Amino acid sequence: MIAGPKSEWNQFDYQFIGKKIAPTFKIPKGEHYVRLESGKGELGIYLVGDDNSFPWRWKIRSADFNNLQVLPQLLKDVKVADIVVILGSIDIIMGSVDR
Repeated sequence: MIAGPKSEWNQFDYQFIGKKIAPTFKIPKGEHYVRLESGKGELGIYLVGDDNSFPWRWKIRSADFNNLQVLPQLLKDVKVADIVVILGSIDIIMGSVDR
């Protein structure tokens, strides 16, 4: 500030550094579902848009939730001691299932 108008802070690089706007986009009106491949399986993202930059509804279905759906078929005619091993082999995280 002491240097006045010839200060390096008045150069082009420093002039606009605090004025950048985060990139945003409008979510089109309607329902949108996208499937992505994650490390544990398919990740589902569900959006309901209303031509705004914020979704009206946004849900994420983790791959752990999908992998847990096969558990009733895997546990038919199985001993009780094997249930823990089978549940561990599915490699689920209950926190992401609860989401």
